[in-house]
Amino acid sequence: MILGVVDDDFSFPGDLLAAQRRLSAAEAEHVALCRALPSRARAAQRRPRGGPPPGEWVHEQADHERRVRARVLELAEAVHGHPYWQSLPPDERAAARSALRRHGPDAPAAAAATLAA
Repeated sequence: MILGVVDDDFSFPGDLLAAQRRLSAAEAEHVALCRALPSRARAAQRRPRGGPPPGEWVHEQADHERRVRARVLELAEAVHGHPYWQSLPPDERAAARSALRRHGPDAPAAAAATLAA
């Protein structure tokens, strides 16, 4: 196991840290995407110049949202199902998960670069 970061109390493997960074980036992308999506009522009233009819426009955006949400779930499963957690006593796992989440958004540029990986 290659250690990536030693927290005050926990030593996280590098692949777990990378997965957490990708998860944080995917969660941020999903939140931004959802905030930018129009409501169905507003989408039906407007249409981008030269773009598809509003129904198709909304479906395309909804498809994109589903893909991003699926990526978030996939990464969450990778983080939460990582073998590292089994190496910790059960009473330390919650604190370790909280500590790991603090490492997620520390490197937004690295997270954005690894999101595509």
